[in-house]
Amino acid sequence: MRVQEILIENNNKRYILLNQEGFSVMPVMKYIKYLDKTGKSPNTQKTYCYSLKHFFTYLAETNKDYKYIRLEDLVEFVGWLRMIIYKSLMKNPVICRIFPYSAIGPLNGVRIVE
Repeated sequence: MRVQEILIENNNKRYILLNQEGFSVMPVMKYIKYLDKTGKSPNTQKTYCYSLKHFFTYLAETNKDYKYIRLEDLVEFVGWLRMIIYKSLMKNPVICRIFPYSAIGPLNGVRIVE
């Protein structure tokens, strides 16, 4: 999935979410349009679109439908987000060296001896 910036009338920007096939994700598109109609800033629309990209990517990876989300699914989604952040942090060699000592480390600063 990817967020696509498009220009509409008067050089205004709008953001849409495209799935793997390049088609727009309609629930997200409708929500972003609602945000636009209610006067939300383009930056707010962009932020919401990227956030919804993460959510709909999670839904696609776990074969879930947004219409049937339970509280447990939201808990799993938060865990999924944390794992994505952890994996992206571990790609940085500097962060890999300081991670075990930091407040975001596995045991909140407790060094893990291997």
